[in-house]
Amino acid sequence: HWIYSINYLHWGEPKTWYGVPSAYADALEETMKEQAPELFDNQPDLMHHLATTMSPSLLMKNGIPVVRTDQCAGEFVVTFPRAYHAGFNQGFNFAEAVNFSIADWLPVGRQSVHHYRLTQKHPVFCHDELVCKMIAQPDELDLSLLLVTTEDASTMLSDEEELRRNIKQAGILAEERVIFE
Repeated sequence: HWIYSINYLHWGEPKTWYGVPSAYADALEETMKEQAPELFDNQPDLMHHLATTMSPSLLMKNGIPVVRTDQCAGEFVVTFPRAYHAGFNQGFNFAEAVNFSIADWLPVGRQSVHHYRLTQKHPVFCHDELVCKMIAQPDELDLSLLLVTTEDASTMLSDEEELRRNIKQAGILAEERVIFE
């Protein structure tokens, strides 16, 4: 869902990380598709699988910056929305990670919904449900988060209206209402 992640290495051998800034995500995806088009033909959401990697040197030859760091015990690594990352453990260790979001993530989350639709990937969680639950409790949100949430809800409604128009234009006339929760 193009979400933040924080990773903590409790003890043990270091972990090596490679990362590509989110500003280069499209370029990385295009490079991957150029290098292995047949894989994407069979699996449009290939970039969302943990086993998909490419040599950092090949990425850099294509103008895509790659950063590298070694995470040692007692250190955190934070990954940002849509920043591609990969790594490996240099030996036995114990680490944990959790995804999280802050107010600036909501528009990025909406972009991920659109991108996932194009690549036929099912989202990890329902972004629209999250927004609806947030907007249903405005007193629980600070002003900046309420503004971002309201804007995202407006985008969600516009998207829904467009999708319904597309369905009608495709000749689908029957519909069934499903109550969620």
